[in-house]
Amino acid sequence: MATQNITSDKLVRDFIQEHNLVTNQFVKNEAIGMYWTRRTNISINQALSTKSIELNSSLELTWGILLNMLDRIFEYTEGAIAAFAAGAPASSEVISRTAVEASVNLQYILRKDQTERLSQYFYSYLKKEQKEIRDWIKSIESLPPKEATIHRDAALKKKSVIDHLKNFLDQSGLPIINSPYWPNVAERFRDLGLQTSYRTVYAALSSQTHSDAEDTLNYFLVKSIDDQELSIVQGYFCNFGQSHDCGFACD
Repeated sequence: MATQNITSDKLVRDFIQEHNLVTNQFVKNEAIGMYWTRRTNISINQALSTKSIELNSSLELTWGILLNMLDRIFEYTEGAIAAFAAGAPASSEVISRTAVEASVNLQYILRKDQTERLSQYFYSYLKKEQKEIRDWIKSIESLPPKEATIHRDAALKKKSVIDHLKNFLDQSGLPIINSPYWPNVAERFRDLGLQTSYRTVYAALSSQTHSDAEDTLNYFLVKSIDDQELSIVQGYFCNFGQSHDCGFACD
């Protein structure tokens, strides 16, 4: 079915049904985000369906991987919208932060040298995991023998998985990178010209993710002075962050 033949009402109804939401005014207020997230995802998949044979025959290595990354971004975005519509704004902010960073990762890879950047992304992950396993094994030295054995066995099993992933990646056809570099999140935002988004929306969403003191202080401030306008402003910024998450995904 062509995108233009899919009504907005149907896309919103499908979203509400699939996420087990109860239709009320609060949920209806999020209909625009529900619609555009669904419509953008459908449009991309329809466009790719006409190009898949061409992409496969050209031996283009990255498009399937990038599509998988994009699918996860839409999944995060829908989760953030559903959480907000269900009355869980704090949870929505945490998911929104994940969706925004995943979107920035994908945009950073696509901006230039996508095969090289995709390899850097994967090999940097493996390098980080290898270091974490070494640190994990080192951290158990002071544990009682029985507990240390349990941890060591688990760490070695994880190491085996990471080794298999590296072997798979080495044979995937992507460039093999022995000294990978993946820029930090601030550098990725800057590369995309999104410094303001990093300092505003992303910073606020990160505060929620790391359970900073902001929400606790805000809660007692609003309760102590009974300021309805201030409470509305707080809710607005949460919705602002979730809306930016939707915008990053649809971009």
